[in-house]
Amino acid sequence: MSRYFPSLVGNESTRDRLGRAIDSGRLPHALLIGGDRGSGKFTLALSVAAALVCENKGAGALPCGTCPACKKMLSRSHTDLTVLERDPKKATVGVSQIKELRPAMYLSPTEAPCKVYIIREADKMTPEAQNALLIILEEPPRDVYIILLATSLDRILTTIRSRAQYIPMQRFTRDELDTHLTGLSREARAMRSTSHASYSEILTAAGGSIGRALTLLSPKGAAECREEREGALSVINALGAGSSFADLHSALLSISGERAELSLEIECIINALRDMTALRQSAGAELLFFSSETEAKEALERVGGRRLLKLYELFLDTHERLSKNAAVGSLLTALAAKIKNI
Repeated sequence: MSRYFPSLVGNESTRDRLGRAIDSGRLPHALLIGGDRGSGKFTLALSVAAALVCENKGAGALPCGTCPACKKMLSRSHTDLTVLERDPKKATVGVSQIKELRPAMYLSPTEAPCKVYIIREADKMTPEAQNALLIILEEPPRDVYIILLATSLDRILTTIRSRAQYIPMQRFTRDELDTHLTGLSREARAMRSTSHASYSEILTAAGGSIGRALTLLSPKGAAECREEREGALSVINALGAGSSFADLHSALLSISGERAELSLEIECIINALRDMTALRQSAGAELLFFSSETEAKEALERVGGRRLLKLYELFLDTHERLSKNAAVGSLLTALAAKIKNI
């Protein structure tokens, strides 16, 4: 087992590459960590921050996780760590939030050899915010590391991407997810033994995300997952060519609510359409939404294979527009009309 980031699961080659760069003092001052929701982006970012300030470098695991500096970084209490998060009341990270960071970046670290800035949901920065950050990335202050976390890389300006080293988070296979989940969670081990069908549903619904799987183990998370799947299935059942506009509109409105919840529902539908497309091309494809090939094939018969690509593109576009604060009601009405016209 590698000595680098031993508490993390998966992504072994990425962990080794980052660990060696930190050991040699050659870690780039800007990292862009990309991956699906729940793929461990923030956990990796905190671990990199801990490794940078670890007081036991070269003496075993990196980060050691036991020295005062590591503990402070991992608990987010270190004075030289800043985590920028989107205001939950807003859909984007604005330019003012980035500008507020800049003066402090040019000050010396307080207690560590460097300062670390983690920007969560960097893909939700406005273009103005990204350009404000670009000024820093072009000439980064000494002893400052900036770690950007993003789910959708296409929303990150090319100029930003060219100045940050890209670190992709890999999706876990079903077997890897099973191994890691049972190793991390007592609840997972118990469910695997006593309720294997429910446990299997969690592995499927997690979509290769360890964070998502851990959330689904809780009663609340499992209930939310069932609601998401039921809502997504109601829409999928209405996607057949024979459905009326009223049926489509009603099904789409049934999943609307809070913007974040609707975003998750649309992600489920996108995964379902992806499953159907994959199975149409080859049997035995790994599924992200459906519990079985039989269930996926039944949905495929209802929807129709020739319409899949256009439907997939429509839901991707809707998801993108939703992230840009488009009005939910108008967005879903337009989507229903476009689906009807396919």
